[in-house]
Amino acid sequence: MTSTAATCFATLSSAAIGLVIFHFPDDTSSVLSHMENVFLSPTCQAPGEDSEVILYPQAIFKDTFKRGNGILVLCDAYNTVGDPILANKRYDAGKICNHPVVAVEGPWFDIEQECTILQKYFKWSIGSRAGVSPGSQGPYYCGVDVGEAFGWDVMNAHYKAYLYARINIDGSNGEHA
Repeated sequence: MTSTAATCFATLSSAAIGLVIFHFPDDTSSVLSHMENVFLSPTCQAPGEDSEVILYPQAIFKDTFKRGNGILVLCDAYNTVGDPILANKRYDAGKICNHPVVAVEGPWFDIEQECTILQKYFKWSIGSRAGVSPGSQGPYYCGVDVGEAFGWDVMNAHYKAYLYARINIDGSNGEHA
């Protein structure tokens, strides 16, 4: 039987992300029923006196970084008593979204990732001339015109990575900082 390596991410604090490699059969449906104890004190992601975290896989995505057979596994993180760790915000969100009154609406989370793309040599945002302020954000906000929207290749690569991973995405836009 062949196996697939899975990378499991669990956010443990605002400054740390847990990365654990699991090996599962190619039939990844068994991943969702799998539990794994993880000791995270060696990586400074949990205090040494209470470093055991239980990861419960919730969703599987194709690995957009390594391609091939790799998968990314989104996990919820709990302590050994069975309570969600402080950084496990999905727990409370799940309670709200699964409430019958809310669930009928089919809620989505809107996660916006923002970044500034800098030119390699000038350290000014892409599309700007070094030393020249691009002016107010007005014409650039959600820009689509030549001269107003920059970094489309990066944004398209980001969008394609979501599609490859089979993660629902409902759009993207470019802005100028």
